[in-house]
Amino acid sequence: MFKTASIAVVFACTLLPIVATAAGVEKVCSGLLTDMRTIGVQLGNCDLNSISEKEFKRVTDVCGSPGGVDTTAPRCRIRAIVLPHKPNKYGTGFVDLVQKVLDVSKGAGR
Repeated sequence: MFKTASIAVVFACTLLPIVATAAGVEKVCSGLLTDMRTIGVQLGNCDLNSISEKEFKRVTDVCGSPGGVDTTAPRCRIRAIVLPHKPNKYGTGFVDLVQKVLDVSKGAGR
């Protein structure tokens, strides 16, 4: 009986971080909406390549079409559910993978 309970506790503790990570966290992403051909579409340090077409349209309706790195483009802000700290394509840093867009607005955000 004790052995079975111990195994169940160890198993539950092992799976808990996986379940918590899969759920994602709420975050505000702000910056310039950019489309860099090799990386894809990003807003600040958030990767938008995994959002639906409908959500992407919501973002572009408010923020405009993504371009290259353009310092005169309007800043944009989204509140989203993200999976934090996915290594970027080049292994030089991390980005947050956006799973769901909750709100979109123009402005620098925080």
